[in-house]
Order: sequence, then structure tokens, then C-alpha cells
Amino acid sequence: MDTLSPIIDRHTLSANTFFSGVLCGSSSFSDTSGPGHLHLVRKGSLTLEFTDQPTIQIDRPSAVLIVPPVRHRLEGIENQDVELVCAEIALENNNARLLPFGMPNPLVVELASARGLDQTLSLLFDEAANSHPGSQAAINRLMELLFILLLRHCHSTGTLQPGLLSGLAHPQLAKTLLAMHDHPGNTWNLTELADHAAMSRTKFAAQFKEHVGTPPGEYLTSLRITHAQTGLKLGHPLKVIAANVGYADATALARAFKQKMGISPRAWLAEQTEVSTLDA
Repeated sequence: MDTLSPIIDRHTLSANTFFSGVLCGSSSFSDTSGPGHLHLVRKGSLTLEFTDQPTIQIDRPSAVLIVPPVRHRLEGIENQDVELVCAEIALENNNARLLPFGMPNPLVVELASARGLDQTLSLLFDEAANSHPGSQAAINRLMELLFILLLRHCHSTGTLQPGLLSGLAHPQLAKTLLAMHDHPGNTWNLTELADHAAMSRTKFAAQFKEHVGTPPGEYLTSLRITHAQTGLKLGHPLKVIAANVGYADATALARAFKQKMGISPRAWLAEQTEVSTLDA
């Protein structure tokens, strides 16, 4: 059962490759509100330094995926050429971020140890090393494919933390998660969610929290607020959004939104508009 594709297909996966070449000294990344990062270390050694996490030494060709974004720095080893391809990576639904996948962050995968990457990496590095017509677009698409392959690697090797991927890896929970993502506006109750997984209510609630990391009701609220954010960005009236995401009226949605996000829907939208204006 392919449980990963339906989630990815409901969102926009995008990569923007911004560096390909030899790292000179160090490079810092401090934006924690934008897209994540995918760094490919093709050759050489470097250290991956964080503000509040242990430093990681990378001595072999590796993929480094940092999603969601955290402050980090790539520091080259003196007198060594470090060949890198770096991209911003985002999986969003109309600028509303996908709920946490549950991958290690950072995810560091040695390229030689991950099955199924050879052809993609060969094409990607060839495009990065040559100025073919359309190379930039090709590299971006290959980075997107590599992201999916890294998700598959986590899925197949079991290197997961509680989150969406871990839930999708569970055959019974996957059915419920896909139903929730397909119909967030349904008036779900615990019995209906458990029935999708063919489990008792008690077992379902325990398994869901163990694998996904939050109780079913909390996850559903997060999912609904994510969809509400999309509706707000598209300019839909709050009462219409409320009906679409399972709330009785605009007041109920506004209450849930503020409880989850700490600010009202209107204030949140104003913040997004301000950020978009500054970026422009």
C-alpha cells in the first residue's frame, strides 16, 4: 500500500537549488521560518554545527536533510575541498506547512548506504557540473525526487521518530490518517477514527499517540488549523473556512485557532501579509 504518495500529492513539493560548487570556509543558515535545507556532500569533510545540538562530523559523501529549518552552519576542514550541492526544500499546502513528518532533524544519510539513490545522484551531479540548457530546473526536480527517496529510506529502515511518517508506516493507522487528511471537516469522533483502523477505541488511541506523537483529537485540530491557514491565505471568509474544516461557526474556529496558534486568525493573516510584503 503506497501511503506516502497521497500525502505528498496533497501538497506542493518544491526545491530551490542555490549553491553548487566548492565550499570556501563556512556557510551559515539562520532562518527558522522559511523552507528547510537539503545539503549534498559529494566530496570532502565538514562539520555540521548547531546552536543547541551536538556538532556532527561528516567525512563521507552524504545527504543532510534539515526539515523543519533550524539554525546551522557548514564548516569546511582546512585545506580540503568540500564539494556541495545545496537546496531549499519545502512541502506546503498554499504556504501552510505540512504537519511534522517525524524524521530525525537533521537527517544524515551516507549516500553509499541508501538504496535506490544511484541514478538520481548521477543525474543530479552531472547537471550540477555542467551548464546544460535547463540545468537549474533539472537540478531542482532531481532534488525534489531525492527528498522523496530520503522519506522512503526513513520509511523502509525504520529510522523514524513519532510523527506522520511513523503513523503511515503502520498499516492500520495509515488508513485513519489518510481519511483524516482527505476529510478534515468531518465530525470525527474517536469511535469512527478507530473503526477506520479496525481497532478498539482504547488500542487505537494508544497506538496513535505512540506512533504519531499526539492524541488523535490534537492531531485533527492541528490538521484543521493548517487547512484554515490555507483558506485564510486564499481570502476565504472565516465562516466558510469554519464549515469546511469542521467547526460549527466562525467563533468556534477563531477560538480553536487562537488556542493553537496563540493569536487570532485575523492577526495571523496580518503577520503573513507583512512577511510577504517584506520578502517582496
